[in-house]
Amino acid sequence: MLLVPVEDRKPFFRSEERDYSSIKKNGRTAPPDSGFELRHLRYFVAVAEELHFGRAARALNISQPPLSRQIQDLERNVGTQLLNRSAKCVTLTEAGKVFLAESKRILAQVYRSVDTVRRATAGETGRLEIGFAPFLDSYLLPSLRHMLAQRYREAEITFHRLSSEEQVRLLRNGALDAGLVLLPIDNTDQIAIEQLFRLPAVAVIADTHPLSGRSHVTLRDIARETLIDVRDDFEPAPYDHVDRISRMCGVLLHVERYVPTLERLFEEVRETGVTALLPSCICQLAGPGLRCVPINERGADFTFGIAHYRDRDGRLLNRFLQVTREVNLHRLRRDCDPCSSHYEN
Repeated sequence: MLLVPVEDRKPFFRSEERDYSSIKKNGRTAPPDSGFELRHLRYFVAVAEELHFGRAARALNISQPPLSRQIQDLERNVGTQLLNRSAKCVTLTEAGKVFLAESKRILAQVYRSVDTVRRATAGETGRLEIGFAPFLDSYLLPSLRHMLAQRYREAEITFHRLSSEEQVRLLRNGALDAGLVLLPIDNTDQIAIEQLFRLPAVAVIADTHPLSGRSHVTLRDIARETLIDVRDDFEPAPYDHVDRISRMCGVLLHVERYVPTLERLFEEVRETGVTALLPSCICQLAGPGLRCVPINERGADFTFGIAHYRDRDGRLLNRFLQVTREVNLHRLRRDCDPCSSHYEN
């Protein structure tokens, strides 16, 4: 799997490739094609490897006279003799040795191309652009990447850390194929959403904070603190998760200010003593100087899901969705975290 932005991709051309118009201007002739087919190459390779028309014919499951005629047609199209024939033996000419190597290379490329197309049809190759909520850097995503790399090594799957709202926008315009989002989200017409898991909320505080010695805190404890949260570009979020928890639990919570990144949030909490209300998976990212104190109240949790555009389909996308479900199911069984409903807006 490769992690490369879409805009950085550029067409790839081998140095030996040449434009036909330039070849024509230089006075060189185009490759002959009259009666020249892949079967001629297969027949020639069989004879060249066996150095015997009879054995080559048996290997190809054809009779010897048609095989001899096909080789003669090939030599006529190439414009030179490829095989020396005598009553006792068949040998390659110098031109035949060169043509044998080229024929094998061409046939191998054809077989690879057919195999690639078949695997693409089966959803084993291709490209996907996947978004993920910032909180998931070290939760679910590492296992998901590992399993995708094991199963679909030739697929190019790029992951982008984006807000849930930005993911929905990019799903609509086709820049993303799927997204791991924080739910709920608004404006999901034509977006299919599958709920994956729910995580309890924690209070992220400095280890010098008066509440840092507690085994757990309540939302009423948090309501008395200065709250800080993450919001990309400081744009108003259509549905704020702190506001949702506040209404679900009947405790008035108000975010005093927002910062653009999770890293900046950690710095603010560590240096100024403010508090953040975040999902428990954030504990793996918090780092030194911070404590994540559990909030043991029903409704004080965060729900994550996977979203994709309803009318956009593809074998590789379907395989990605299936792998995501498998990784999530394994995590649910390990952590005993019940959350498996499915809904669409």
